[in-house]
Parts: sequence; C-alpha cells; structure tokens
Amino acid sequence: MMNQEVVLVTGCVSGLGLHTAARLAQDPDQRYIVIATVVSLAEKDDLVAAIGAHLENTAYIMKMDITKDEDVQSVVQTVLHRFDRIDILLNIAGIGSCGYMDTMPRSTIEGMFNINTIGVIRLTQAVMPHMKQRHKGKILTVSSRGGRTGIPLLEVYCASKFAIEGFFESLVPVARQFSINIVMVEPGGMKTQLQERLFGDLEDVAADESVNDLDRSFARNWIDDLKTKKPSMTPDEAAGKLVEILQAEKPRFRCTLPESLGDEIASIMAEESGELGIALNVKRIVKAEK
Repeated sequence: MMNQEVVLVTGCVSGLGLHTAARLAQDPDQRYIVIATVVSLAEKDDLVAAIGAHLENTAYIMKMDITKDEDVQSVVQTVLHRFDRIDILLNIAGIGSCGYMDTMPRSTIEGMFNINTIGVIRLTQAVMPHMKQRHKGKILTVSSRGGRTGIPLLEVYCASKFAIEGFFESLVPVARQFSINIVMVEPGGMKTQLQERLFGDLEDVAADESVNDLDRSFARNWIDDLKTKKPSMTPDEAAGKLVEILQAEKPRFRCTLPESLGDEIASIMAEESGELGIALNVKRIVKAEK
C-alpha cells in the first residue's frame, strides 16, 4: 500500500470525474488508491458500476459536498487517518449555467462560484498543509477553455473559471518550493451532462419571449454554431489524458484538451487589446449578412 498513491477525486457522479476515478481504480499495476467523492451517496450507482470489482479494493466512495467546510474537513481527515497521506488531489467537480445575464438569479451566480471557485479553494486549503509537510503532492484542477477566454452567454461560468485559474497561477511559485505540482487542465467541448445542460439553457433563452429579440437571436445563432461542431473528446478520452498528465514527473502548469485548442487560446491571449477574442465570439452569435 505504501507504494500506491492516494488520489482524492471530486465530481465522480458522472462524466469526466466518474471516468477518471474508474481508470485510476482499474490501473493494471494497481498504482493508486482512489477516494471517489460524490455529493450524495444516492447518486453513486453509475460510479459503482464503473468501478466494478475494484470497489473497496483500489477504490472507495465517500460523500463530500465541497461547498461545506465540515464535509471537506471530515473527508480529508478520514483519508489521512486511514491512509496516512493524500498524494494527488483531482478537482473535477464543477457546474455551469448558460443564459440571459440581465435576469440570471443570484442563487445561480453564487452556486457556480461556490462550487467552481470557492469549493476548489476550500479543498486545496485542506490538503496543502499536509502536502507541504511531506514536500510532495500534485493538485490537478479541471478548468475550461472558458477559464482563459470569455464566451458569450457564459459570463458567470467563465468568471468562476477565470478566478480559479488566477488563484492557482498565483499559488504555483510557492507550491513548487515544496515540490507540489499544480496543473490546470482546460478541456474544450465534451459530451457530458454539463454540456447538455448548457445547451438546454440556450434553448430556454431562445424561446423566452420576455427576452429582447436581439438577445434571443444571439442564443439561436450560438445553438446553430454548436450544432455544427462535434465534441472534441469523450469524457473517457479526456480521462485518459488526465491520467497521462498526472503521471508526468514534472507536468506543465496548463494543459489544453485537445492540444490543438491551445493554439487558438495562445493566439487570443497573445493579442494584447483583447479584440481578437471578441471578434471571434461576435462571429459565433451574430450571423453575417447574406
């Protein structure tokens, strides 16, 4: 057991978190002990099925709501007590909402920040002292291309991801002095429940007659644009890339999925005025005159 790395994973109910936890648990060399966390144990059935016979062997399921201090402290202390260490933290849990900014409920705005930003910081605070003491650790956080470049009708989601990118970019120089590797993984589109929910949000805006016609047209055009694009990766493919990244001895701070997405982000970020990214987004929501 001492040669195995203890991995704490959030967001394991479905999608990328579920597939990543299952891949690590099923590692043929049994290099990992996976602590797969879910907000509610009532939602663990798909995770149990994915882990299969590895459950209670190389994988354990625990309840943890990252918006609650008591949940985070309880899980971290339980893992440390049982296994004496947390080698890797995988911050995968996240939510998103796409819609009409003018009337977005405050609860929706706060909910995204509580999970995508504050919850990630809360959990990082809980594991960092232990990792510093050992002078060893990896913290991998799933951000988004929306954590680097703004996306219309995803303003709050992008803001929550921008914030966590800034947090970790600021933390890296200190963490490296303690031999703690911090990685941001920035996926493009994936066919997940989150993407389906965002697509549904756009359709709601387009159909809402209380929203002004111009905003509704932006939503319709965004939907049309999305329909022409296939998801760049499946959750299982992305999970495979995540495992490769965390296995690297000295991973780079930012990793895009797929790697080709990095070229687009780099070109937008290199243009100092910010106008290039804005122009690209205008093309997505405003149809050209024929």
